[in-house]
Amino acid sequence: MRKSQMLFLVIIFVSLLTIISIPEFIKSLTPNEHLEMKKIKGGGIEYRLTQGNFHVGNDIPVGYYDVTSDGDNYFNGTELSDGDHFLGLRLYDGNIAQVTGKGTIKLKKSAFSPVSKEGDSYEIHHSGFYTVGKQNTSRRVYHHL
Repeated sequence: MRKSQMLFLVIIFVSLLTIISIPEFIKSLTPNEHLEMKKIKGGGIEYRLTQGNFHVGNDIPVGYYDVTSDGDNYFNGTELSDGDHFLGLRLYDGNIAQVTGKGTIKLKKSAFSPVSKEGDSYEIHHSGFYTVGKQNTSRRVYHHL
C-alpha cells in the first residue's frame, strides 16, 4: 500500500470516529431531561428522578442520600413501593443510578439523624446504612428476629 492510500484510510477512520463520537459528546453536555432539582426548606437540594439512567458525578453529585419513592419504582434494581425510604445510600463517582417504573425517586442529602431509642433498644424503621457512634452509641448489638 502506498503512503497516499494509507493516509486516505487514516483520514477516513478518524473522520468516522469523530462523526460517531460527536452525538455522545453533545449528549454528555446537555442536562438529563428526567432529572429535576428542587430547593427544600432548611437548605439543600432534592433531586427528583423519573425513568432513566443518571451519571453520578455528572447528573447527581457524589455523596450520601436518603431515597424516597413516589409511586412504584425500581431504583438500581431494588423494588420500592410508594412511600418506601432507604437511608444513607452512598452514590460513588462514575456510577449510574437507574430508575424504572411509573413514579419518581427523590434523593436528598442524608442528614444522618439519630435513631430513635426506646429503653435500651434502638428502633430502625427504614432500610439503609447507619453510622454507629453518630446515629446511636457504639456498643455490642444483638439482633432479634
